[in-house]
Amino acid sequence: MTALLRRLRSDDSGLGIVEVVVAMVLFALIVTGSMYTMLQVLQTTRDSRAQQVAANLAAQDIDLARDYDDLFKLLPTTYTVPLNGDTFTVTRQTEWVNGSGNDVQCGSGGAALSYKRVNVVVTWDNMRNSNPGVRADTVVDPKSRITDPTKGTILVFVRTDGGVGSPGVTVKAAPSATANGAVTPSPSTVTTDASGCAYILKVQPGNYDISLSHTSNKYVDEKQNAAPVKILGVQANATASVGFQYDAGGTVTAQYASNYIPTPRPIVPSNMLTTFVNTYGSVKLPRQASDQFLLHPFTSGYQTLAGDEDACKANDPQEWTAFGATPVAPATEPAGVKAGLPSPAPVPMGVIRVTGASSGGKKYLRAVSYNSTSAGTPGCATEQVLRWTGEIVPNNSGTVDVALPFGYWRLYVDDKSNSNSGTLVGTGGTSLTQLTNAGDKSLLASISGLINVDPRVK
Repeated sequence: MTALLRRLRSDDSGLGIVEVVVAMVLFALIVTGSMYTMLQVLQTTRDSRAQQVAANLAAQDIDLARDYDDLFKLLPTTYTVPLNGDTFTVTRQTEWVNGSGNDVQCGSGGAALSYKRVNVVVTWDNMRNSNPGVRADTVVDPKSRITDPTKGTILVFVRTDGGVGSPGVTVKAAPSATANGAVTPSPSTVTTDASGCAYILKVQPGNYDISLSHTSNKYVDEKQNAAPVKILGVQANATASVGFQYDAGGTVTAQYASNYIPTPRPIVPSNMLTTFVNTYGSVKLPRQASDQFLLHPFTSGYQTLAGDEDACKANDPQEWTAFGATPVAPATEPAGVKAGLPSPAPVPMGVIRVTGASSGGKKYLRAVSYNSTSAGTPGCATEQVLRWTGEIVPNNSGTVDVALPFGYWRLYVDDKSNSNSGTLVGTGGTSLTQLTNAGDKSLLASISGLINVDPRVK
């Protein structure tokens, strides 16, 4: 044994590379397993701690909801709370509940309001995907009576074009012309909350006019009404609801005769209507200062036409056809409208140069539509009379360029404003020159003084 030990002490060959590698692998496996176990323990501990904090935050928000004196001010909200190195997100949802136990969502009516349901969900950063967060629910009973079985409640929902609630809108209720028992509520005017909702309580049954307004004077509904009104019937012990689409308008600048490049720019009739067309229909508006219009912010935008397309189809380029075939006039590009922002709107028109008589003073100008039945012409069933402000036609053979909506027209000059007589342009020493497409030459040659402002592309 002594000899064996002596021989082992004198052997300095050590461990081979294979033994070292195997030992390192085994060590790595042991360390990795230990680290994973420690991380899982830490994650579980962190989640447990975060879960407890979230439960406390949810309970705290529920307690705050129960302390509200006015449940109409208890609204949906989302806020964050940083604690212990984590950021917690508290999301509160609220809905009124009627006597039948059903939610009364903003924009829907039904039975009388009874309670406020509150749901609170708390989540935090880096939480596990499988963790739904902490949820707490309660139903809050109003501290004072909000309904009367002999009266009703008016619920108004005002939304933007994007579908979200429009806050800060003034809502007014007044008896309709056919009141049917309605009397002015007290209060009769309320303001929409952060969700776009407004409530008028203890309303005498009957018919009411519900109107909107905004302090900025720049809000319009989808029909371009600055103060929209809807009629609402109210019944006893029930909630009557009405909805509006009402948003801050966008400023659209009409670029009349956008298809005509030379300057100076042609003069546009002062009493001409401008038609704005979108996917929901069309609206016709009179000329505005600086040719700017406040329009509801439809995301699809508007096509803009000069004239009244409903009364005179010829004003719409898309109504013109090539001998009864498909339309050949290009559509104008839609003008996008965003709330509170300006945008241009091209408005193609026809341009006419009027040359005044060699003698006499300046003249007032009037254009009268002609209902053509030529092939491909949509016609103008209702006679249109357009006028320009002031005496714009100069004497001594001076010229003036004027813009007209598409269609057939005759021009007249007169010494008096608002006259329905006068001299047909093209006679009495006056003449005209078309600076844009003249269209059907055969019809023009057969009818004295007739002008064809033609949108078709040849």
